[in-house]
Amino acid sequence: MFFLLIQNLQIDPQAIFFANGEISDYSKVTSYLESFEETPPLIAVDGGFNYCYQMDITPTVIVGDMDSANPLWMSSPPYNAVEKILLDRAKDCTDLGFALETYHRPETASVLFGAFGYRPDHSLYNLYLLLKYPKELFLFTEDAVLFALSETHPDMHIHPHDLHLTLFPFYGKSRVLLNDQSIEFEQFNQRLEVSSNEELTIRVTQGEVLVLLANNSPNAAYHFLTSLLHTPSENRVFLEANQHYELQTQVGQTLSLFPLFSHAILETHGLKWDLGGAFDTLDKNFLSLSNVSEGEKVEIQMKEGRILCFLTDKIDEEMLSLEDLTSTGVLTKPKLLPKEAFPAPHLPLVEEVESLWIPAE
Repeated sequence: MFFLLIQNLQIDPQAIFFANGEISDYSKVTSYLESFEETPPLIAVDGGFNYCYQMDITPTVIVGDMDSANPLWMSSPPYNAVEKILLDRAKDCTDLGFALETYHRPETASVLFGAFGYRPDHSLYNLYLLLKYPKELFLFTEDAVLFALSETHPDMHIHPHDLHLTLFPFYGKSRVLLNDQSIEFEQFNQRLEVSSNEELTIRVTQGEVLVLLANNSPNAAYHFLTSLLHTPSENRVFLEANQHYELQTQVGQTLSLFPLFSHAILETHGLKWDLGGAFDTLDKNFLSLSNVSEGEKVEIQMKEGRILCFLTDKIDEEMLSLEDLTSTGVLTKPKLLPKEAFPAPHLPLVEEVESLWIPAE
């Protein structure tokens, strides 16, 4: 079934990324890599390196703040000769976000493994990344693939065969033509599920949608969303407009804020990186992931929109002692660790992407 998903999309990835989510069946991944005549660059993102090690895969480069990658494994041959890019822990994007900015080639396809599962806030963040790279980024789980289509990258031809296709809006209203039938999505919880053995043509004429291609299940999208959002109720809070909230926290407890379906305007007090002033708006391009509580409560004044707040079980007091972001919200450039080998020639080196980063004052 996994290979049916891949063959159906007929994508030719120019890079493959390994993240620190869930990869449960190693054989599917290794068989997929063996299918290439020439394997594309393999980007291990922090703890995603651990999967590479366990599958006996040598990545082209390892990138991240290295808080999850096993240091003993990284120092053993042949991995000690792989280029490693060390990122600061305090940054305005995730390790995966940086890796995509650096190694994903625009207007080409990239495949993500391990970008879903374990932490629901990181899984949700990665869905926003799909919106950033419509029809370019394909997130594979064991039995499904997710990608985005938008007005800028609107078309996709799919042969479902024994698979199940689900379309659902993720950020804002959208309109889709499915084999010339017009369908409008106006709410976050809407979805369209299709079972067909005929070729389907999808065209987005307004907004953007997420596409889920999975095993033939009549509730594929429902199970997908509920598995993502199924966390203990005390750790998941929906914040509504024009309301004031006081969340009980522990010192160093991590907290993530996601706008639902549209932008949200808010002001916070009690976080390591409080929101407000010039940074009072969360949208699909600016999220608050893994922020940290400085005390025993966090206050949030909602002004517009709706937010999904995750209070995770992770306590990260070390983050409280790290230097703040610069006044521009942009971080220091990454550090290049000692290495004996370079990435493939068509991959940019760190020096070529320094323009993405501004040194801290």
